[in-house]
Amino acid sequence: MRDPLRLTLLSILVAGCGAALAADAPDQSPLTLPARFQSMLMILDSRTPGTVTIGTSGVGTGSEPGAIPSGVPSPTAHPSSAAGSPLKYNSAFLSIVLDRWSTDDEQAALLQAHKSGGVYALVSRMERMTVGYLQINSDLRWPIRMATTWTNGSGRVISLATNGPIVIPPATRKSISQSYPIGIIELTLPPDGRGEGTLVAATRAEFDDRGRIVPTVTPVGTGVQRLTNVERVEVIADRP
Repeated sequence: MRDPLRLTLLSILVAGCGAALAADAPDQSPLTLPARFQSMLMILDSRTPGTVTIGTSGVGTGSEPGAIPSGVPSPTAHPSSAAGSPLKYNSAFLSIVLDRWSTDDEQAALLQAHKSGGVYALVSRMERMTVGYLQINSDLRWPIRMATTWTNGSGRVISLATNGPIVIPPATRKSISQSYPIGIIELTLPPDGRGEGTLVAATRAEFDDRGRIVPTVTPVGTGVQRLTNVERVEVIADRP
């Protein structure tokens, strides 16, 4: 007969390992899509042209929702573009419609494109995929090319990527997009109440060890911008 004490300890160990794995496992009750989300966006002031390296420990991974890395300018009340002309707003309303999540095959294709050809091959591959759109105030809609989700200790994280800069004045958009061709949004929705997030308007990007897209460097005039009052406002049953 087996030692009851050993069996008890073994059962506790197995249960503990199962709980640890479940804490990092995909949520078994994912958000229903299509759905609409909204939040407020704070626009950054401009800085001297250059680049800022973005740490991936807080932005792009969901470990610190809404965090702004050291060295990145904080939001200010009087934004202006990199060219010196004022933006239309210092805060804005962000609306997001997600039709679906990116598939495993799409994620693998994007990762392979980046490995083989870098950020520009990644952007080219993203052109073939559309999972929804976003809109700033009443401006034109931006197609969302990639959408993934996972959970952490703060709630559900939603990561979105576009193959073009977001919230960039038209006068500077073309020149910026040549070097920083990707926009990344990350939202964190807690179990209750409104969430928060970050928007990286224009960046180069890479993938972390979990296959999640993360920003690397960005023009100082854009930076990491804060999203507040993030909420899911409706589930869309039938959308043309």
